[in-house]
Amino acid sequence: NLSVEIIKDSRRVFCEVLQPVLNYLCDINQKSLSFSEMIILALSYACIDELLVALHLAQHNYSPQSLGHARVAIEILEKVELFSQKPEEIIVWWENDSKEVRNRFRHKAVRKRIGKTGEDFVYGLLSNIGIHSNLDYLKSKLRMEFADAGTMKVILHVGGSVIDENLLVITHGICINSIGELFAKIIKVFGKHL
Repeated sequence: NLSVEIIKDSRRVFCEVLQPVLNYLCDINQKSLSFSEMIILALSYACIDELLVALHLAQHNYSPQSLGHARVAIEILEKVELFSQKPEEIIVWWENDSKEVRNRFRHKAVRKRIGKTGEDFVYGLLSNIGIHSNLDYLKSKLRMEFADAGTMKVILHVGGSVIDENLLVITHGICINSIGELFAKIIKVFGKHL
């Protein structure tokens, strides 16, 4: 099955992409950085943490939980983009945790300020299945089968989810894509230091 092969290979591919990112960030750690660059560096490491957790959970068939962490990674990536374009925004974000400021840095507001318009399909998928306890989330935890004489057999999954190969492939793809996207963003931000 192609999906199973993709899932098996995704950890290797992710690690092959992750290693140069970590090497680059390690080199950046040795440099003298501005406050805004330090915040972007910290966000970069936070993004890596979220992607590692997302991939690990997906590898162990915790799809909804994995998607939640992938969603956070996407939010971080877009903050990295905003802060690299407009470093002055970091101070606003860093120094004030009011409701108004939190709203200013919500995903949709950040996307708008970095010039991304329209709906974010991937983020919407991750939000719908991975974060909220809605019907899609519940469906990921159970499987229903019709048994003899019209009775229904319900299988509840505790400690994982019903295997949905398509969802697992999507999650793995998002993780690999996101680590590559992070690398491109940090090269743009920190390239002058190397």
